[in-house]
Amino acid sequence: TAQAFYLERTDQPLTTQDSYQLALKLHHQRSNGFRIGYQWQLDNFSAEVKLGYWDVSATRESQITGEIFGDENNNITGTADINEFYSDKNFLKRDNFNRWDINGYGLTVDLSLGWKINTELDIALDIKDLYSQFNMKNLGYSQGIVDTDGTFINSLGGKSYLPLYRGKETAVDFYYAGIEFAIESSALTLMLDFEHLSPEVRYRNKWLDIVFATDKFDLDKAMQFSLGVAVNYTF
Repeated sequence: TAQAFYLERTDQPLTTQDSYQLALKLHHQRSNGFRIGYQWQLDNFSAEVKLGYWDVSATRESQITGEIFGDENNNITGTADINEFYSDKNFLKRDNFNRWDINGYGLTVDLSLGWKINTELDIALDIKDLYSQFNMKNLGYSQGIVDTDGTFINSLGGKSYLPLYRGKETAVDFYYAGIEFAIESSALTLMLDFEHLSPEVRYRNKWLDIVFATDKFDLDKAMQFSLGVAVNYTF
């Protein structure tokens, strides 16, 4: 990733003999808050603990993985998978316009240690975010594929064109409620997301764990189906 980025930014072509593996993660967050702390002083040794409370005003976490190539005309081709959680400023350049209520807060703990060995030598250790936990009420989410090969031959033999980016976008916010029926060593669970009317059915026993879910209760209008099967064998 670093090599491809360096060559592109310095206007150098990517070599045609090599492929470049992408693995990049971006985390951006803007918060306002305060810290309070307490310090202990013991002879030549000191310790300080600070507790922080933060109000989150913007956040984005993006991840891209894939493979790219260079050709003889200095073009960059390839495919990549992208997924993002965000309040705004995302890959799709989608403004929030308050569609996602991103009320969030965070708690942090900082630790500082100091040891004055003599009049000429001090040793200090300062650890920021020794503990850090942030919770968000709701975020936007997108997941898709970037593919530079944007053409294909359709069923009529003509050439059709695909967008550079294909995927899905949704708001990350779920309110599930349900009921579970236990029968000896097995269980059947029925769940429903009331806001989106998304059902989920799960059956499990000591051998199997099967999950089926869809994004719409009305299957004729559903756009996404999920099926998971796990087989357990103890030996």
